[in-house]
Amino acid sequence: MSIGIGCFIKDQYDELLKISSDSENMDSTWEEWLKNKERAKQEMSNKGVICVDVKVDLFELMDYCQKERLLVNGKSRARFVQYLLSSGKNR
Repeated sequence: MSIGIGCFIKDQYDELLKISSDSENMDSTWEEWLKNKERAKQEMSNKGVICVDVKVDLFELMDYCQKERLLVNGKSRARFVQYLLSSGKNR
């Protein structure tokens, strides 16, 4: 089994926190997010799950959420990552 993992751009992370309706549940810094992402990937890998990094550009995410009439939150970020992965647009 494989899953997509959203990879946020360091220079955009602070803005992502500002526009996310669930920012209180997010890591407060990009460095903290990166550390937790790598730990989660390792844990999933240990369980046989293949994790695919999917670059998330903040402006593309905002555009996607606006078109889909979604708040920017964990659910919409995951949906966007899945969209990128399934459409072959992951980089």
